[in-house]
Amino acid sequence: MTITDMLQQWGSGDHDALNRLMPIVEKRLYELAEYHLQRETAPVLQPTELLHEVYLRLSEYEQPNFRDRNHFFGVASSLIRRILVDLSRRNRAAKRDFTLLVGAIPPDAADSTEPLDLAELDAALDKLAALDARQAKIVELRYFGGFSITETAAMMEISPATVKRDWDVAKVWFKRELRG
Repeated sequence: MTITDMLQQWGSGDHDALNRLMPIVEKRLYELAEYHLQRETAPVLQPTELLHEVYLRLSEYEQPNFRDRNHFFGVASSLIRRILVDLSRRNRAAKRDFTLLVGAIPPDAADSTEPLDLAELDAALDKLAALDARQAKIVELRYFGGFSITETAAMMEISPATVKRDWDVAKVWFKRELRG
């Protein structure tokens, strides 16, 4: 039985299909989790914990409508993005509350060595989506999904040359946007 078959069974109401699917896709999802957590300066989650959170969010889908394995991994990438952004926002809020309590001065926001703020990246990604939805999806799949240009092209059903061109343009846009 293929991944697509299990996705279709799950979409048809067979909730046990997700339990059969997870052991098959677990390795790739774990790799995605590791990929993103390596970028974190002080990761709060372990890859296994992030993977469990993805599973929990997937299990909330009543009747998912995944076309195929590529669509599934694209959605999983979006879930990882959302989980990490939510975590980043919570951590930033907690730090801000702590900073207010101790009266500390926040670090200079212009410091280029400061790690990338996922909440800022998420806001910029939403802004890009309003300008060019395809570029935003490419950034999401490449950055949050860790997919190659070829994999992204297959998932989006466009040419690798188009993905590369849009990826290059989006990177320049993000540099300008995040610098202010």
